[in-house]
Amino acid sequence: MDRATVGKNYGVLVIPEGVLEFINEIQVFIIKLNTIIGNYNKVHDRDFHTAFPTLGDKLEYLRRLVRGIRRDVSYNIWNARDDELFNDIPEFFQEGLLTERDSHGNFQFSQVETEKVLLDLVKDYLGILKEKGRYKIGVEEAQFIKIMQQGGLDPDHYGRILFDNWQQARYLMVKQTIISKKTLKAALIKAGFLGDEDAIPTPIEKIYELSVPKFKTQSHFYGYDGRGSDPTRFDCIYTYNLGLTTFSLIANGATGQMAAILNLEQDFHHWHPIGIPIAPLMHLEERKGKLELVLEKSVVDVDSPAFRVVKAFREKWLAATPGGDHYRHPGPIRFTGTSEEDRPITLLLNALGGHMGGATDAP
Repeated sequence: MDRATVGKNYGVLVIPEGVLEFINEIQVFIIKLNTIIGNYNKVHDRDFHTAFPTLGDKLEYLRRLVRGIRRDVSYNIWNARDDELFNDIPEFFQEGLLTERDSHGNFQFSQVETEKVLLDLVKDYLGILKEKGRYKIGVEEAQFIKIMQQGGLDPDHYGRILFDNWQQARYLMVKQTIISKKTLKAALIKAGFLGDEDAIPTPIEKIYELSVPKFKTQSHFYGYDGRGSDPTRFDCIYTYNLGLTTFSLIANGATGQMAAILNLEQDFHHWHPIGIPIAPLMHLEERKGKLELVLEKSVVDVDSPAFRVVKAFREKWLAATPGGDHYRHPGPIRFTGTSEEDRPITLLLNALGGHMGGATDAP
């Protein structure tokens, strides 16, 4: 919306597939459905997805749990409110939440079209803002003046009627009270520029059309191909030495260890291979309807130097000001150089803040 005010009614948004895990209502659904599916598989000969192959079959099973018709182990987990909320979400999203879990009982976030869910929510939100007159495209002042003069109209007279910020900014914002051609005509009649039976002048109508945003989207799921680029020399040197560290741990009888290399942000001769005990890294998570010990997931550290840099430059990179956009096009990664250069920029930034630069692999 901020970009639209300066004439930039376009942009790119990158969404992590696991964002659903941090929406409380969705997380509750995932936990409950995991438990229901896990319990069903424990007490029946056929697994849940074989017994209920279609979405309709699955939804009917959940309804029966609510009504008390099914007295399975998990009948009291799914209540009427859950069922009502679940039936309010789109079918494709229901199907995604009920999709088959992986072999470890994990919910497969990549199987849910997260981008469609969020785009629909954004579309609804922008529709509300549009009705309130807050979502508009800024019209460049020079363009407005040119169109008005070509149509034989005085830009100054009409500018005061049409815009909230006339002669105050490069990009002009149509007044919030003007949200349709009907309200546009009413504003012109009130100002004495039109009679009740008169048509809106063509140049004015053209200016209004320029200010109306047209929300169109194109989504694409990248998955593994988003990170499947060729390795850099740093990648190759790091993984080769990580393999040597793993071999050394095995050869020396170490068990329950995770191979790691410290000081990756420094020159190669400062790298330090170590083994990290896996047990302290474990925690309890719900799997197939019960708590199991698993490696704890790593989430973005919002206090890390790398994230603080992103936060500091966020507004600049948003480029919600007149002028060019801020982006990089680095091109394909080239396997060049003679040393372990081309380290990930997050690794270097975190090293500046005193964070330990390391990476791991389990033997």
